[in-house]
Amino acid sequence: MLIEGKYVKDSNFTTVFTEDTMYTIARNTGDWDCIKIGDRMANGHILSKETFEAWKSECEEGNLNWKIKIFTLKGKREIKK
Repeated sequence: MLIEGKYVKDSNFTTVFTEDTMYTIARNTGDWDCIKIGDRMANGHILSKETFEAWKSECEEGNLNWKIKIFTLKGKREIKK
């Protein structure tokens, strides 16, 4: 699976915003997760379109391309650059 979109990085995570999905990738392990508009986030709040667009507008210009390889063995998901 290829993920393309605007992104923001901090010391621990890279967050990629596509059309309606936010992918969070741990920079040190490669573990990742995603949330779509309307889904419940870890803090219990629902990700609204307005919040998603506000966060997306704060991203760096340009796109980041990530190729994700999904392994089902032991339920682990990994990212391959």
